[in-house]
Amino acid sequence: MRVSPPSGAVTRSSRRTATDSQLMDFDTLKEVLAALERHGVRYVIFGAAALNVHGLARFTEVLDLFIAPDRDNVEHLKEALRTVFADPHIDEISSDDLQGAYPALQSILVSVATPATLYRMKRDTVRPKDRADAAWLKERFGLEDE
Repeated sequence: MRVSPPSGAVTRSSRRTATDSQLMDFDTLKEVLAALERHGVRYVIFGAAALNVHGLARFTEVLDLFIAPDRDNVEHLKEALRTVFADPHIDEISSDDLQGAYPALQSILVSVATPATLYRMKRDTVRPKDRADAAWLKERFGLEDE
């Protein structure tokens, strides 16, 4: 499952709408995970986010979750999401949505600096790791020095 605030959704903590910014920030991501825990949702993080938790830094635009698709767990999921988002479409989620060949809802997007911006930030630092990152970014994205 991938979760994101649908167009027009309002987060309870910030009262910002998705039309103000289509990207979910890190604080909202933390709110979603905390809400899942508070409401006893049975889930497992996988994908690049799981690699990040284990210390392997990987870029990701989404939070991938396996959600136990039984009806009670889906009700807990909906309760959790309602504490973060003021979105009437949450009520439309069903256990059927989380079963089948491609059980996905939506994505969580995060704001991330572009490869060109990261390159400019890292290329002239004194840290060898930053310079290595800059070299990788330059090669991977075909970036030119300005």
